[in-house]
Amino acid sequence: MAEPAIEFRPPTRADYPRLAGWFPAPHAQPWFANEPADIEGLEALYGPIVDGTELTFSHIVEIGGVAWRYLRTFLSGHRQTAADTRLRHEAR
Repeated sequence: MAEPAIEFRPPTRADYPRLAGWFPAPHAQPWFANEPADIEGLEALYGPIVDGTELTFSHIVEIGGVAWRYLRTFLSGHRQTAADTRLRHEAR
């Protein structure tokens, strides 16, 4: 029997309801306790990530085509926008 495929894909707005259910889960609280659990709050926070204007690496991990986890990393341990990075490079 073949192992199910593991895939990493960028989040989309269609994932917001799933994220709203995942973030309040007890096992997610150490990392996502302060994340919004409503669609409007998720759009405000994650819209720039979905649009690619924030330099945060985010993925929905799927196993066998089923969404399993949300994975996010930041540059330098904090959120940075693409505009912040561009301005720093232009200032050099």
